[in-house]
Amino acid sequence: GNGPDILGVQEVEHKELLDELVNKHLGKNKYKVVSFESPDRRGIDNGLIYNHNLFKLNSSDAIAVTLPKNKITRDILYVKLDSRIKNESVHIFVNHWPSRREGLKKSEKNRLAAAKTLVKKVNSILKENSNANLIILGDFNDLPSNISIKEVLDANELFCDRANNEKLYNVSYKQFKKGKGTYKYKKHWNMLDQIIISKGLLDKKNIDYVCNSFEIIKPKFVIQKSGKYKGTSMPTYGGRKYLGGYSDHFPVGAKFDFQKDSSRDLGSRKIHKCLTNNKM
Repeated sequence: GNGPDILGVQEVEHKELLDELVNKHLGKNKYKVVSFESPDRRGIDNGLIYNHNLFKLNSSDAIAVTLPKNKITRDILYVKLDSRIKNESVHIFVNHWPSRREGLKKSEKNRLAAAKTLVKKVNSILKENSNANLIILGDFNDLPSNISIKEVLDANELFCDRANNEKLYNVSYKQFKKGKGTYKYKKHWNMLDQIIISKGLLDKKNIDYVCNSFEIIKPKFVIQKSGKYKGTSMPTYGGRKYLGGYSDHFPVGAKFDFQKDSSRDLGSRKIHKCLTNNKM
């Protein structure tokens, strides 16, 4: 009864699985699902679950990403939600960018293509409304300091006490600089799962990001307790072997506020959490 109000998910085989999750386990009258089948050959797509009592669906789209040599990858899921509490909309992008399987440098061009596709849509929204509320989340398969995020998206570190007029802020950056991460590779933690927001979520109007609320979510039941991968998240599969875990990435989350309206008493402010996970 205390789940997130916005949940972005990756590696969803079918929308029907998200519908079943909502209807059987989350209360079918509270949550709604948005998901599209993408051209990904493995059938792993993006999805969004949102609290229907707080938001209503305005529009949604699957943004196709064209890779070099016309290779196929997952779409970026775009969802626009309208608040039922405030006269305000939130634009959400759920991402799962191409992997590093071919090696970091060799595969980088694919993530740059995804970033360029995303930034076109972001810029079109901000051109129409420079103060629009954007939440960009997912498994980027790149770090906050990599070219795709830092330069193409131009997502900057957020300093809550002196936020300036940057277009986008990566609220994951502070934890990344501390050496934290969501996925461990060869003894090193990588912050592949991130949340990026627009300056409109820092304007102290209607809906705002709660500064320093970004967190890597590590409930004890998902953490491997022993062995070579002790301390990491338990995956569903290890190669072809079924392990019965949840994900090889830890999910990340952040809190957002409905700002109190001084012209009328709305009672206590409601805090909401926006999560992204990588496996279903």
